[in-house]
Amino acid sequence: MKCLECSKIILYKRTLNSLLTNKNYSVCQKCYITNAKITQKSVLPIEYFVIFWYNLDIESFHNIYSYDFLFKNLIIKFLKNKKRDLILMFDHFDLALYSLLDQLLLGNIWLLTTYNKGEYNYEV
Repeated sequence: MKCLECSKIILYKRTLNSLLTNKNYSVCQKCYITNAKITQKSVLPIEYFVIFWYNLDIESFHNIYSYDFLFKNLIIKFLKNKKRDLILMFDHFDLALYSLLDQLLLGNIWLLTTYNKGEYNYEV
């Protein structure tokens, strides 16, 4: 399979443990390391729970399907580790969304945002 960013052929090592698994990579390791960036990680308190806020920089990807691979890896990692938490994805995060999530009492929330550029510098 070819990388969606640089069009190089993706080669991955097969071992005896991974021989029968179907790995479907859309981005090579080099493009994943250079383009996939989590620009901000924050822990925000809400009533009785916390919000784990991850701001992802997806503008460095050229192809629209390339950053789906980044989201897929984060969501799979989330599902393996956290069983009772909630994961939400928004374009941006502001004070109105924070107050809404604070009032709903949904539990611990993992929040993925894509378009924040650091304009929300406030203390919560």
